[in-house]
Amino acid sequence: MPESVGLEWYDTGTVTLTQGSTAVTGVGTNWLATGIKTGDIFTVDRSTLYMVLTVNSDTSLTLKQAYAGASGNTLNYYILRNFAATLQSELSAQITKQNAIYQTWLNGRITEVGIPFDFSSLYKTTWATGRQYKALDIVMYNSALYVCVVAHTSSSSITPTNTQYWLSYAPAMPAGVDIFNYNNAGTHNVPRGKNLGSSFTTAQSTAIRNGTFTDIYVGDYWTVSGLSYTYTDEDGNSQTATYSGTLRVIDIDYYLKGGDTALNTHHIVVMPDANMFTAPMNATNTTEGGYVNSKMRTVYLARARAIFEAFFESSHVLTYRDYLVNAVTSGRPSGGAWMDCRVELADERQTYGSCVFDSGASDGTNVYIRYTVSCKQFNLFRHWPDMISNRQWFYLRNVVSSSSFANVSGYGNCTNDDAGDSDGGVRPFALVA
Repeated sequence: MPESVGLEWYDTGTVTLTQGSTAVTGVGTNWLATGIKTGDIFTVDRSTLYMVLTVNSDTSLTLKQAYAGASGNTLNYYILRNFAATLQSELSAQITKQNAIYQTWLNGRITEVGIPFDFSSLYKTTWATGRQYKALDIVMYNSALYVCVVAHTSSSSITPTNTQYWLSYAPAMPAGVDIFNYNNAGTHNVPRGKNLGSSFTTAQSTAIRNGTFTDIYVGDYWTVSGLSYTYTDEDGNSQTATYSGTLRVIDIDYYLKGGDTALNTHHIVVMPDANMFTAPMNATNTTEGGYVNSKMRTVYLARARAIFEAFFESSHVLTYRDYLVNAVTSGRPSGGAWMDCRVELADERQTYGSCVFDSGASDGTNVYIRYTVSCKQFNLFRHWPDMISNRQWFYLRNVVSSSSFANVSGYGNCTNDDAGDSDGGVRPFALVA
């Protein structure tokens, strides 16, 4: 009688194996008596696995794959049973039996109460020959849901006369609506985290531009390795460098319909997981001129823009409009303007969901500039908060005082730092279509 087992290894006795052969000879083994069978897993080193093809006797079995290890005698071995003929399959058989009993009762009850069935609208001659339906199978057809109440075992396609097999149990839905796989910005603005590859494809671009975002979700990412790009440094010299990192989708259609000139192009918002490089917001500790006139925006972000355009191609990186701070008085934003934006630093609301150190608030007399299209948290950061810091510290564009801008600490907390800190992380975002 085979012993009842779960996931334990069977390793009684030793074996003789020959490299390149499928034959296994045992000494002190009881493979037939203990229920070793086809489909069980055989291994010598617990890392290279072979499937048992046949069990010939208590001391002889055949592997499906030829043994690839070194030949040897009196070798230790291990066999992991599959689930057939074990407690799990016995329980499954009992459950199946109970379901059959219940189904017989249900069929009788349906007949007793006389539920009317109308199968005519469900008939579909293109169903493949041989397709069978079990009790409780569900089919959606003509925007209505139907449940199979009696197993249908015909070897040909179902005919309209089989009215006893189906029951419509849900009201019809609007034509053309697929509630189980509906592609738009709303359904794809939830984190998934799939690797989208090492290049931006035509199919991905098309899925973004047509607004379906097929197989693109927030949290998905591209892996970039050794990407060559060219940019102009602060001295006006052309520099060539390479970039390696992860570019991740952090939101979808974030700026759609926004701006003094509406952005009507579907898009994703992409940000690197880690800083692209380091640079100060300004050469000196000043926030004069706000974010718009900072050296970060006027000089250093051109390097980040070159990286985005090298990977996604320039035509796929969008220009959009946002209202940005361009003047600071007494450490507070005092002016702003609608600006063309392409590659920008995030602000506190996009990052944390609210302002923390931003000084643009009323002092009782003046209401300072704080209105912007960037007024809500990126979806990735809302659902996946450990991605906000990711153990990086980097600048945000909010003015905190006359000498500092907001930033995200490598420890994950909100903070601010001198505008002239040359170690400031640059982790910008771009809109891609």
